[in-house]
Amino acid sequence: MQNAQNANTKKHTPGRSRQELLTNLLQNSSNARNANTLGGIIINLPIKDSKLKIIAKPNSPKTEITEVDKDSIKLNVKAQPEKGKANKEIIKFFSKLLKKQVTIKTGKTTKTKILSIQEK
Repeated sequence: MQNAQNANTKKHTPGRSRQELLTNLLQNSSNARNANTLGGIIINLPIKDSKLKIIAKPNSPKTEITEVDKDSIKLNVKAQPEKGKANKEIIKFFSKLLKKQVTIKTGKTTKTKILSIQEK
């Protein structure tokens, strides 16, 4: 029983949240344009024709990716959805994360948005 508990403990990375793992996964890209790796795990971002669909949940405790689906990313956004604050937070978050120029192509007043991603 002790060995089984130790094995489970070793699989868990203490002090690292799901957000940190996803962020590292996205930042440590060395594969194809929308494939990213971390520790041998490959994740394909749903980027199609330099566009990324996100579903934003504004007024959250912090800005973080909560889910990566085959066609979209769900994102909690700390900023409130007023006067473009949440949109600015989304652009800042993905620009820093992807190290690319990000603009909102559609959905400036809705929770579902299409981001345009271009090289800087």
